[in-house]
Amino acid sequence: MHCHSRKAYITSRALKHLYDKKPAEEFDFILDHVISIIRTPDYIYRDKNLKSQRFCLVKEINTTQYLAAIEIINFNEPDEEIQVVTSFRIRDSKYLRNYDLLRSWRDGAHSS
Repeated sequence: MHCHSRKAYITSRALKHLYDKKPAEEFDFILDHVISIIRTPDYIYRDKNLKSQRFCLVKEINTTQYLAAIEIINFNEPDEEIQVVTSFRIRDSKYLRNYDLLRSWRDGAHSS
């Protein structure tokens, strides 16, 4: 992703979005695992339709895939930062069809 920032932030607005839209058990699970999803994703995708620096990090946890959507704010600037936009359990495998797979750690190789 060529990002220089080493920290990711989640805004109170993003937390409220998660709290309002997710069942309580999914909200708690995501909060407990979002760091793992971001630090060690199994897959990294980029939205085909957006020109901004938005990526989806996907990790399989207990045979279920979870996604954390991140955005790089002020890309390549001194005040660059990574923000978590949302996170959720992937319920429909078709969800990622509008995304380009950039990297897969499942097989240890770059995607093509």
